[in-house]
Amino acid sequence: MNSFIDPIIACATGLGTRSAIAIIRISGFAKIDLFFNYFSKNFTLIAPRISTLVDLLDNGEILDNVLATYFPAPHSYTGENILEISTHGNPIIVNRVINLFITQKLARQATAGEFTSRALANKKLTLNQVEGLELLLNGRNELMCTQGQRALRGELSLEYERLYDDFKNIKMAVELSIDFLEDVGEQAATHNLDLYIKRYLSNLLLLYNRANFLKGSFYSPQIVLIGETNAGKSSLFNNILAQNRSIVSQERGTTRDYISEVVTIGEADFVLIDTAGFRDEINSAVEREGVNRSDLLFSSAYFKVLVINPTEVLDHKNKIYLQNYDLIVFTHADLPNFVDNIQALNLNVRAKNAIYLTNSSNAGSIGPKTISGSIGPKILHKGFGPIEPAINPAETIKQSVLQKYRDDIAKNPIIITRHQEVINRVFDLSEHFLSDSQLLSSDISILASNLALIEKEIASLIGIITVDDLLSSIFSNFCIGK
Repeated sequence: MNSFIDPIIACATGLGTRSAIAIIRISGFAKIDLFFNYFSKNFTLIAPRISTLVDLLDNGEILDNVLATYFPAPHSYTGENILEISTHGNPIIVNRVINLFITQKLARQATAGEFTSRALANKKLTLNQVEGLELLLNGRNELMCTQGQRALRGELSLEYERLYDDFKNIKMAVELSIDFLEDVGEQAATHNLDLYIKRYLSNLLLLYNRANFLKGSFYSPQIVLIGETNAGKSSLFNNILAQNRSIVSQERGTTRDYISEVVTIGEADFVLIDTAGFRDEINSAVEREGVNRSDLLFSSAYFKVLVINPTEVLDHKNKIYLQNYDLIVFTHADLPNFVDNIQALNLNVRAKNAIYLTNSSNAGSIGPKTISGSIGPKILHKGFGPIEPAINPAETIKQSVLQKYRDDIAKNPIIITRHQEVINRVFDLSEHFLSDSQLLSSDISILASNLALIEKEIASLIGIITVDDLLSSIFSNFCIGK
């Protein structure tokens, strides 16, 4: 077990807001006897890992009535002696308790993630579990929390260890073929090696596909509204938010930079973004920068919405009509020849679904001026497919986003960034090296070097190899009491 020089203290629950209970942790002290003078009961009479109601004392005066729990090493979160004190949740009380032990030099204030750093050093947690805990603590959606829990339980590590076992079988087969080829026989050696390689590459491919599925977009998934100027993006943005957040005007190019707001759909938070409109002529550096930012946002978007006013499509060759979208929204259905204008569109754009705002839509300036009559028929278009009428565009878009999100969760993607990067490196090395049909005839030194490169990457995936910079980055995202 690692030996740290000084005990640390921190509030493990939310600090800064009033709550019923706050939990204060002290870790790394030599003996529980050090705290005898600060509690109304003798700790030698208190059984480990059992919460005991006691008075917390400061110079003989009661500071608070608390629950104290002692976790002796090594059977604690950090692997060190830990004392947990559950106080009333008023921040004033919490700070008084923490300051009491700091001023008495019984502990110092912990840094962010320091408790977990000690747990890792003392082998109470693996690197993958630490990464899972970081994901769990900072998760903004169901998938992040679920994958964080899976990593914390060690389920991801088991998958990576199975891959490592497959690789070690390849390494063993290669070594046998080199050292004992006459005993094993060339045909048998090659056959066994091929079997091990196929199984290894098959499992690696599954991990690779999961790691590259929607890469990076699940941490802060974005719903991006794209379209030409005056298409109705800002009105649709306001409609989804149910507030006038974005300025709406008849003047083209009103939105020159993107505007974003967090919107909760189901149990996940998404970032809804209204982008600057694309146009055929850009008259200033400010407009150019706005369009460039729209480009970047589109490339990283989780859910892409193309907004089209079919009566004012200015540039059929605009690059926004050469992309794939999750949804197309046609606006201004009250304008003359709306259906004819849609049918006349000859665009290369593709989308999973398309809707238009109907005579019953409550969509402000982008919908019809009247809200009476039928909701409208389905419009058939050879390029877009069936275009469904939408009474409530905000709800329709939210349901489309939610459906995609649920479908993607079911595919069990790997979303921890470091894991994605390592799996990609392992895949590239393995594809380049292990696909060689003349593997056993390679130079032995080159063979050994290539095997060592792959093994090093897989070992880092499991967490056998750690880098200080990586750990510093992970722990900086933890709260002080974790």
